[in-house]
Amino acid sequence: TWVPAAAIESLARQLAKEPGTTLFALGMGPNQFFNSDNKDRDTILLAALTGNIGRISGNIGSYAGNYRVALFN
Repeated sequence: TWVPAAAIESLARQLAKEPGTTLFALGMGPNQFFNSDNKDRDTILLAALTGNIGRISGNIGSYAGNYRVALFN
């Protein structure tokens, strides 16, 4: 990816610093179609390695907003 390696390492360190406190809320939009496998695998791996799976305050979830409703009445 275009993301610098240092930024990825910094994010992982920040998430691992407070295990079980990060909620990964992933949106369902164009990224769900084009990058779903890679996005989901990477996020689940990061959550597992930093202790953020299966906790009430930290887990993986998804949401789908109704942003099109306001645009197309």
